[in-house]
Amino acid sequence: MKALALALALALATPASAGDTHLTHPGTHKCATWLKSKPDSRIGIAEWAWIMGYLDGVYEAVGRKYDPIFQGTVSEDITTFCRMHPDATLMEAVGTYATYAMEQNAKRPQ
Repeated sequence: MKALALALALALATPASAGDTHLTHPGTHKCATWLKSKPDSRIGIAEWAWIMGYLDGVYEAVGRKYDPIFQGTVSEDITTFCRMHPDATLMEAVGTYATYAMEQNAKRPQ
């Protein structure tokens, strides 16, 4: 598993061609970058993968099943936050979403 994580980290940090620049940690991207990213672009794919991994880890840590359907779509909620806070980081946007989603899920009958 560690080898897979290392391989993924190296793949994201290595330019695909001489004209590309390497990716930074998607959580450090500004919301403005999220708003400009095309979902099928290299950056958009990296951001989305990071978001889903972050949310999966948060929910696993608190012992709850992640239920994005109850909350609406993750992308829409993060985009709404980012439009209101373009200078926030993607980590702040996803953290805010995760906190709100867990609060809503806690209110829901199990």
